[in-house]
Amino acid sequence: MILVFKVIRLAAGRRYLSNVWVPVRKAVEGWTIGGIFTYQTATPFYFTSNRATYNSFNPANNHDQLVGMTFEEFKKNIGVYWTPMGVFFINPTLLTIKTSTNPTTGAITASSKLKDGILAAPTPGTFGNFPLNSLYGPNFTQTDITLAKRTYFSERGNVEFRVIMFNVANHPNFVYNGNVFDESSSFGKITSTTGIERQISFSLGVNW
Repeated sequence: MILVFKVIRLAAGRRYLSNVWVPVRKAVEGWTIGGIFTYQTATPFYFTSNRATYNSFNPANNHDQLVGMTFEEFKKNIGVYWTPMGVFFINPTLLTIKTSTNPTTGAITASSKLKDGILAAPTPGTFGNFPLNSLYGPNFTQTDITLAKRTYFSERGNVEFRVIMFNVANHPNFVYNGNVFDESSSFGKITSTTGIERQISFSLGVNW
């Protein structure tokens, strides 16, 4: 979903502020604000075991087997979880998280693994029961705003000051790709983002 909004500027000769002191009118007239709000859902996915239980079947597409809880219970533990050890897309209470410190740089990294007894690889000759494409990653949201001030010094000539702000709230948009539960050292952890950080540009021009 993309929503575009715009507010038309105040200007001389309009209904409001047309008869006030000129310096005041020049300061408040000629403003324009507009923007774009973007909201997108992520691509659906499901958890796999990467184990072949049938001949000629791609193991990367084989569903996991839910063994410790129902799907609805598992789904309640999906979301964005901020912790001192990183950002996770699976409730950290379902994970075993270990931290290590680089002796040279002092950087702290965290590895994560799903606790035993929640998901399992399907038994030979069977498919897992985890529903196909039943989960969605973090949504993408971004608000871009343009603010402009146009000041006329003659009938046609004007000076225009413009500010363009992308991702004005500096909102992080996370990406989650770890769907193989038993082969990842960062299962449940968000390690990448999409989109851009907040960017602001300024421009000043003369129009004739």
